[in-house]
Amino acid sequence: VSKSSKPLLYIHVGTTPFCGPFGLITSGMIGCCSREYVDARYLEILIAQYSEVTFILLHAGHDFLEETSEYYYNNTMVDATIQVAAAYPNVYLEMSAFLKQPLANVTMNKIVDAGLMGRVLYGSDVNHFPGEMLPYLELAVPAMVDAGFTEEAICLTLNGNSIEVFGIPPDVPSGGDNNQTDAPEMEPTALPTAQPFVSTASSGGSVLAVKHGFNAVLFVLAASYLILPALQ
Repeated sequence: VSKSSKPLLYIHVGTTPFCGPFGLITSGMIGCCSREYVDARYLEILIAQYSEVTFILLHAGHDFLEETSEYYYNNTMVDATIQVAAAYPNVYLEMSAFLKQPLANVTMNKIVDAGLMGRVLYGSDVNHFPGEMLPYLELAVPAMVDAGFTEEAICLTLNGNSIEVFGIPPDVPSGGDNNQTDAPEMEPTALPTAQPFVSTASSGGSVLAVKHGFNAVLFVLAASYLILPALQ
């Protein structure tokens, strides 16, 4: 990774529903969610050693397991993830999947309180669920507003940070005059109000996991792996 043209690494931190009944349902196996696999602090030695690599920590370490799970950390992996991001400028947080989960507002508030709202990348993790991309975005914007993200931080989260991190070239219209100025003006629209979380989970949490759109193909867990061969 460090030798690539744009060295960056997306890596899963925090728990995953594959460490519970959902793992058995989808792949016939239980993922690894003991602390050494989900605590971002285990990555610190690599983050410090490879300062030229951008580390993007998925879901900001949010906890996706129920309180009855042996791997439930009461969202303390968010604290660990934020601690690492605050200590190293080559670390970004990512906000996919967890906004419909319990304690989502707590995670968002912790990001703001740590002064890291300008170092977040937007993600949804629902690209494999048709029709869910826009609803997640409509949830994300008011969630950022409610947490105290500034307008600048929201813009950075939605596109600015991704442009920087991935080295995306400036947006140039395809064909025609690149200096076109006759595009119609768009009327500003009011931001929607964030809705409270309502769980429709059955016992075991499998319905909750499916409803909230987790990637059932591959999760890269901190300091290790979780491959789901049955879904490939």
